[in-house]
Amino acid sequence: MEQRLSEMKIAPPGLRSFSDKLEVADGLLIVSPEYKGGVPGVLKNALDYLKPSILRRKPVGICTVSSGGFGESIA
Repeated sequence: MEQRLSEMKIAPPGLRSFSDKLEVADGLLIVSPEYKGGVPGVLKNALDYLKPSILRRKPVGICTVSSGGFGESIA
């Protein structure tokens, strides 16, 4: 990732739609597989593309799932 969505002349397919949906949402619940004790890099990358203030003052929850007994809560 070299630029945020607001700085791009041509956005990757689906990114503008993803951003627009998050901008009008009342909150966000992310359900993701756990990867080495955290969220996958692709999820972090997707969130990094967004405008910095897009999730400001919105409730955000992250629920991770694990194939074993290693699930943990992230606050």
